Amino acid sequence: MLQNLNVADYLKWTEKNHWFEKRFQILANQFFDYICGPLSDVINPGKDIIDNVSNVMEKCNIIDFNNENVAIAYAMMHFLDRYHRAIISFKYLIEQEVFPSYRKYLDILDVGTGPGSYLYAVSDIYLSIKEFTKFTNSPYMNGKIITIDYVEKGEGFRSFLNSFTQKLNAWATENDIPTWSVPYSHGSFYDFLDIKFNIKKIRFLQKYRYNLISMSNFLTLEENITTYESQIYNSLKNLRNNGSLVIIGSSSKAYESLYAKLIETINNMHFSNKRFSAYVSSRKESTLESNFTDSMGIIKKDYFKKLQSYLIKNNYFLSDYFKNLLDEICDQDYMKANSWKLLVFQKHSKFRKKNS
Repeated sequence: MLQNLNVADYLKWTEKNHWFEKRFQILANQFFDYICGPLSDVINPGKDIIDNVSNVMEKCNIIDFNNENVAIAYAMMHFLDRYHRAIISFKYLIEQEVFPSYRKYLDILDVGTGPGSYLYAVSDIYLSIKEFTKFTNSPYMNGKIITIDYVEKGEGFRSFLNSFTQKLNAWATENDIPTWSVPYSHGSFYDFLDIKFNIKKIRFLQKYRYNLISMSNFLTLEENITTYESQIYNSLKNLRNNGSLVIIGSSSKAYESLYAKLIETINNMHFSNKRFSAYVSSRKESTLESNFTDSMGIIKKDYFKKLQSYLIKNNYFLSDYFKNLLDEICDQDYMKANSWKLLVFQKHSKFRKKNS
């Protein structure tokens, strides 16, 4: 939990000042301007991006995200929605007082980050806490060092993260706006299967320890639990005390057996050793939702209206699928809510007492 932070006052302050809405509006505007760059060439890459829309909406588990145009198509359709979802999820964890706390260092890892929506969101969460504590003259954030890292093997996503974050932060710096703490293309890990939390360097052992590890839409098949069991274990093992593994995924009933298997698998894991007594507790599953009618949802809908107008103005040929999708989202009466499941596993550890 965020010790010594008045959570109720913090949340009231963000609501009163429309803090996340203002930040989201900036992000949405800059993201739209960025997307218009590759779309400006109707032949290539613009046509390729548009042609991949149905794939990134319906075949995310099988398409190749090494292709930059596919990655941009995915970001074009999902980036803002996933940010919206992340902010709601992280605020919920703060309300429930299970968001990770720390003394001096806070290290965050996002597994399968894709276009990085959760990186931008967690960066904004801690920026908002920093600005709130500055406003209240609280020393809570003094001397705190935050490091955000990610796992992503899709070269298209890494390229997007690098180019978009560079342009976004350059614009923010020019306009005297706080930048986003996203590590461009420099995420430390590529493939979750190959992840190592202790890496031998020439003169020292590099240890990666985290307060928060998030996985969003990463575990999508039951077989993933078996495939990544060792990596999930090591992720939990290398959480600091009171650190959390947060799973954000589909709320579909089809995923219930997957989540049951994940919880059972983690409950059967053992983390204690000669030095530490440790265990992992799982909190009750939560179902959250976003829509197009709240203040951030309205910003999201405006983005899609701008995108639709841009594509029509530039005479893009849109498939019936994409055209109908945009028409549906941009309809003023469209209020469909998107729901997702939130699972939290919290690590507890302490030094064993030495025998006298």
